[in-house]
Amino acid sequence: MMTKNIPSIGIVGATGFIGRELVANLFNYSRLNLAVRDKQKAEILFQDNINMIEITEVDITKKEDIVRFCENCHIIINCIGPSYRILDQIASVALEVGTHYIDPSGDETLYNLLVSHENQNTSAILAAGMLPGLSGLLPRDLAENFDEIDQIVGYSGGIDYFSPAGAEEFIISLSNGFGRGGACIRAGGIKSSPYSPFVSRELSGVPPFDAYPFISNEFVHICKDLSIKHGDWFNIFFDKHVLDYISVIAMSNNKTELVPNEFVEGLIKANALDTVGRTPFQLLAIEMQGKQYGQSCIMSSIIHAGSGAKLSASVSASAALAICKDDIPIGIHYAANILSPQTTIKDIQQWIPDFKHITFNKSTVEEEGVL
Repeated sequence: MMTKNIPSIGIVGATGFIGRELVANLFNYSRLNLAVRDKQKAEILFQDNINMIEITEVDITKKEDIVRFCENCHIIINCIGPSYRILDQIASVALEVGTHYIDPSGDETLYNLLVSHENQNTSAILAAGMLPGLSGLLPRDLAENFDEIDQIVGYSGGIDYFSPAGAEEFIISLSNGFGRGGACIRAGGIKSSPYSPFVSRELSGVPPFDAYPFISNEFVHICKDLSIKHGDWFNIFFDKHVLDYISVIAMSNNKTELVPNEFVEGLIKANALDTVGRTPFQLLAIEMQGKQYGQSCIMSSIIHAGSGAKLSASVSASAALAICKDDIPIGIHYAANILSPQTTIKDIQQWIPDFKHITFNKSTVEEEGVL
C-alpha cells in the first residue's frame, strides 16, 4: 500500500524497458511523476492507471525542462540510456535543485562528475541495476559468512532481449572504462587472465555455456574492500551468435567515441538468433572460498530471474524506498556499497515472481539441479 507522507518519485524514461518495470514496482508506494518524450504514447501505455499518475512531457536537451521536472519530485530515477551519452545531464540538475538521484547505470565517470554537485540535502545512488549493482551486493552478502576470503569467482549472463540502448550500453562496456576484458585479480592487483578468451564452463543446474573473462570496476572495488587477493569474473554466453558478433566489433577497429548504429543493429539481430525458441533468463552466480570458524569453506550464491530489465528496475526501486525511509546518508554512493543486500533481495522477491536466490555450502553438500 502507499506509504503516508512519501513525496513524489520521478521516473525519467518511463516508457522504456526498465522504466515500465519501475512504474509497476513503485505504483503502490509513492506518487509517480513520469517524464517522457511523447505524452500521448505514455498515456496509452499507462492508461489503466492514468488517473493515479502524473505524466510530464520533458525534453532532456532543455535544462529548464529538467529543472522544472526535478523541482516537483523528491527522488529522480533516470532510466534513459545509454548512460555514456547522458552522463550527468540529468543527475547534476537533480542534485543542484535538492532532489535525490538514482541511476540503474552510472560508473566512475558519472561519480566523478557528480562530486562537485554534492550538497547537504541530497544523496545519489549510482550503478543501481543488475550489473553493476546486484552483482556487487551478492558477493557482499555471501562474504558475511566468512572470517577470511581467499578467492572469489563470479558469473553473469543469460538469454535475454536487448533494447537499442541496452545493446549500445553492452558494446560500450567492452572497451570504455567499465571494466577490463581478459583480466583477473591476482595478489590484489589486476593481471591478465590465465584463461583463454572464451572457455567452456559448467555450473550445477545451468545449461553449458562459454565464459569470457571480464572484471568490472565494481568487481575490482569489491575485491579490494573485502581483501580478496584472487578473483575471476566471467561474462557468460549460451550460444554463438552474440559471441561471433563481439569478434566482428573487436576487429572493426572503430575509432569514434560513439557506438555506430550498425553495431547496435547487428548485436540486436545476433542476440535475436540466440534467443529463438528459448525462455529468457538472467543469471548471477558467486562462489567464495575461505575460512569460516577456522575451517576451510566453499559457498555459492546464485540468482536467477526471467529478465535483466526487471532485476535492474527492482534494485533501483529498492534504492528509492531506502531513500524514502532515510536509510541512505547524504552523498554520492554506489548501490553495492550502500544498499542492504538482504533488504534489496527481499524487495526483489516481492516484485519478480520467478526470482530465485539460492545459497548453499559446497563444503558440506553438493546440490544438483538447483535451478
